[in-house]
Amino acid sequence: MPDVAVRVADPGLARQVYDLVASAHLDAGDLGPSTGLLVTDDVPEQAGTSLVPTVMVVAGEADAGVWRRAALAGVEQVVALPEGASLLSQRLQSRQQVVSGTLVRIIGARGGCGATTLAVGVAAALAGQSSTTLVDADPAGSG
Repeated sequence: MPDVAVRVADPGLARQVYDLVASAHLDAGDLGPSTGLLVTDDVPEQAGTSLVPTVMVVAGEADAGVWRRAALAGVEQVVALPEGASLLSQRLQSRQQVVSGTLVRIIGARGGCGATTLAVGVAAALAGQSSTTLVDADPAGSG
């Protein structure tokens, strides 16, 4: 699953973005449900309504029209390359520190109802699909 989705039409700009993604040790690919960041050179249709943070890259300086369109679309950041390469690099590096996933809580109504057994079963089933951690936070101790 990609860490970063890159949608950049300009070949020179795309090469700069892919080089920065590679130097951050991240994977680039298609936009999907687990994508952590979208880097694009055009105002994306899904920005503002998507849960994916979006960075817009431009070659040279960004004029007022670019900033206006980006703001209206909900783009989080506009980066002018190559001058802003360090800014985009920092943003990509911060993606490594973000851990995302789904939190599943299983709460027993009373002791001995099988909540720990159910939690172990759910964690075992999920472990076959993705990285999984089981935490038993029962104040009375695990069953």
